Amino acid sequence: MEGNTHTRFEKLRLTSIVDGLPLAIEVIEPIGPIYGVIQISHGMAEHKE
Repeated sequence: MEGNTHTRFEKLRLTSIVDGLPLAIEVIEPIGPIYGVIQISHGMAEHKE
């Protein structure tokens, strides 16, 4: 687990129950009050083999 005084950062890996491919997950959690939210998403179909 990494981070700084403002955030907690964690990298996880899961295996898909559908096709057995690995999934990389990054969790970034704030430490302290939250003033806003930014969500970034990316399509997975383009990268799936």
